[in-house]
Amino acid sequence: MKIGYFTFENIRIAETFISDLMQKLSNIDEVVWYSGQKDIPMYIIKNQIAIGFSPYNCKVINFIFKLLQIKISFAYRVRMKLRLLYSKRALKRLNSIVEVAYVEFLTTAVLVREFFEEKNIPYIVHVHAYDITSELNDTAYANEIQKVFKSAKKILAPSEYIKKLLVLQGCSIDKIEVVRLGIDTQSITPLSWSKRFENPPSLVFLGRLVEKKNPVALLYSLDIVKKHFPDIKLIIIGKGPLRSKIEEVTKELNLEDSVVLMGALPREKSFPILNRSWIYVQHSITTRNGDKEGAPVSISEASAHALPVVSTIHSGIPEQVIDGETGFLVQECDYTDMAQKIIKLLNSRDLMVQMGKSGRNYITKLNCLDCRVDKIYKILYNACNR
Repeated sequence: MKIGYFTFENIRIAETFISDLMQKLSNIDEVVWYSGQKDIPMYIIKNQIAIGFSPYNCKVINFIFKLLQIKISFAYRVRMKLRLLYSKRALKRLNSIVEVAYVEFLTTAVLVREFFEEKNIPYIVHVHAYDITSELNDTAYANEIQKVFKSAKKILAPSEYIKKLLVLQGCSIDKIEVVRLGIDTQSITPLSWSKRFENPPSLVFLGRLVEKKNPVALLYSLDIVKKHFPDIKLIIIGKGPLRSKIEEVTKELNLEDSVVLMGALPREKSFPILNRSWIYVQHSITTRNGDKEGAPVSISEASAHALPVVSTIHSGIPEQVIDGETGFLVQECDYTDMAQKIIKLLNSRDLMVQMGKSGRNYITKLNCLDCRVDKIYKILYNACNR
């Protein structure tokens, strides 16, 4: 079975679940990567073909869209037609036809659907979060996904929450499969707590510095926590447009000595930091344009390192964190309650150890990497042979 992996999205360093899946699938069968990226990260998979054009990064399309935004609905239609046109032209350059396709992101699926239908290539689509939340503000896109719902063999969701969003947007519940993101917990050996406690108390966050991750809220929680634990540190691993805002608020709150900005790091550098930390914190929210998380892989990675997690009641996070058992969950934007939950953990080392151990046991079952690969391969096989 020749599997094609298709995406027009840029693959970020934190999206390790993508590279893990592709590497595992390529060990089972032939997989060819078709990407809109010109420079594809070579660590992901050997067989890679750059389509060479991403309609999402096209300056011409983006410029035309801005010119037409006075009549926004018309602008959305024009932008979608241009994206479809450029995508079709790019796909024509492909001279290797696959038997079945795995499409990453619903946004990519709307651009490759017609090509697959013309070539009679069965395909499945992995939906994440923004592609079924904030992207729906684009009315033309919202119409196009209905065609994908009818055409695709299966739609994969990373959480029950995202599955419900898909159903509410008109996708048949029979077509949706919840397939959790995979974590290779066997390759992660948590540092003993006796070793962790040799280090000063520390909080850690891993993720992009964007609105839906709301890293600024962590600073306000830290400001409260520091009054009880003056030597506390907050380590932030990631990059993004909110970096300057984080630096600004850090200065305003006089937290310069307590906040460490590491920038984006690969797993081999970020995992040792997780392993030395005491508590994982993430304050995810729904953004002003409706963007949400799917099932943040960083939370599962933290649990795999036996870290207790303090996060928010948001999207699929309550499926990853059992409130009161593997960590604590607070309402979105309630940085005060988040601080209180952090203080509660810091006041009880036994509770940290207990929650960390429970979290690792839970995530090992929930986010089993081999289970994910096996399930997706079976779905692809069934789609190819129907």
